[in-house]
Amino acid sequence: MSITKHLSQAQQTALDHALKHGRLVRWPGGFWTYPDCEATEGEWVEGQAKAGRSPKWFVGVQTIMNLVDRGMLEISRSSKIGLVEVKPTGVLPS
Repeated sequence: MSITKHLSQAQQTALDHALKHGRLVRWPGGFWTYPDCEATEGEWVEGQAKAGRSPKWFVGVQTIMNLVDRGMLEISRSSKIGLVEVKPTGVLPS
């Protein structure tokens, strides 16, 4: 998709994935990705990413929080570890 005015490439891609998949979820280790995203090779130990295992596509928390602050994503679920799911609000930048 094309870049929406005033969004970085990472923000636009994150928003595109949130709109396409209906939500973004947080993997242990702080990786924000879409549900059922494939993982790179590696192993999990007690819920923590080890040996380079991560989603094949992800963004960091700052990208997510920037979109929340702009009203384009909303926090739809949180837990004692922090945010775990965000959904698109339908508000797009002008």
